[in-house]
Amino acid sequence: MKSESKKYNLKSLLLKTLAAVVVIGALGGCATYSSSSRDSAGSHSDFKRWEDSFKADERRRQSETSIIAEEERRIAAISRVQESSDYEYNKLRKRKEASEARRAAEMKKWENEEVKEWSKEAKRIAKAEKILSDQLKNSGKESGLQREKRLLSSIGMVRVSGGCYEMTGVKGKETCVDDFYMSKHEVTAGEFNDFIKETNYVTDAEKNGGCFLYTGNTAYTNNTWYSAKSYSWKDAIIGQGQKHPVTCVSWNDTVEFIKWKSQKVGIVYRLPTESEWEFAARGGGKSDRWAGTSDEKELGTYAWYSNNSDQKTHPVGSKKPNALGLHDMSGNVWEWVQGDDGAEPTKTNRVIRGGSWYSMNRYLGTDSRFDEYNSSDRDFALGFRLTIDGQIRSYNKNLASNK
Repeated sequence: MKSESKKYNLKSLLLKTLAAVVVIGALGGCATYSSSSRDSAGSHSDFKRWEDSFKADERRRQSETSIIAEEERRIAAISRVQESSDYEYNKLRKRKEASEARRAAEMKKWENEEVKEWSKEAKRIAKAEKILSDQLKNSGKESGLQREKRLLSSIGMVRVSGGCYEMTGVKGKETCVDDFYMSKHEVTAGEFNDFIKETNYVTDAEKNGGCFLYTGNTAYTNNTWYSAKSYSWKDAIIGQGQKHPVTCVSWNDTVEFIKWKSQKVGIVYRLPTESEWEFAARGGGKSDRWAGTSDEKELGTYAWYSNNSDQKTHPVGSKKPNALGLHDMSGNVWEWVQGDDGAEPTKTNRVIRGGSWYSMNRYLGTDSRFDEYNSSDRDFALGFRLTIDGQIRSYNKNLASNK
């Protein structure tokens, strides 16, 4: 009985133990299932984050690829521009070289042809100047008026008898000038060329940045002039000739020319004063609106200007002279003058008179003037003419000056 009871208890214990194992197993399975579920959810979240990161990296890679491609296109475009720039530079360089060679050839041709044409005129003037110089030296005093007029006429000078008149800008007060001689026309390129050859003088245009040229637009509008760096009086006369007025000469250049001319001939030359210039342009102080006429319909027979010049200078003396026998006092080229005290008050308000080949008729008048030029200014429409005192003075190198 006692033995059976122990068996029963043992069996009961085994059953309980088995039941406990089953329960624990079940609970463990549940726990395992729950843990697996959590692990599965975590893995899905990680995959999503990885996928998003991959997509972001892919987008970044595509953006970087696009940027690289754009940079490559930009570099290619710059290379093309550089190649084009190099091509244009080489083309411009070759064009400049060809232009310089052509200009040199034209200059050579001009020297060979125009100098021959000028030499006869130059010899005639030189001979007349020598006669005048010899007369002054031999006599020891000034020649009589008739002899002076004849001799000076042979070198292109006209005697202007002095007088009084009402000068432009000086109303209510008479301006008087003494007798003087004035050149019939402006100094020519040929005369200036002789000066350069004998002295080796270098003009302001050649030393300091060239000369101002006209663009061909309507006169007195914006941007009608530009500075041509390598341009000078030499270039201005290629294709025109030595009988054209010299241009691209500054006040400083005229001073040096006058010193040379005075020493060569033996008498004192100078620029006309402003009052002398206007008195002569008006035919001896008359009321002429332009040099030679007050009738606008006749202007073209006395002056080269914008209506008839074809935008260039013309041989001096090819238009009718005014009443005193002076040519081109209106038109062809503007002319340097000096102040009535023999010099300008400063070097920055030099005066020019008379208008030029590019001027409209209202700027050709005997009253036309500009007074804001520097001593070194020069352009393709600016020249000069000479005067001599009525009482001729022999040239003295130590006393000569033309400030």
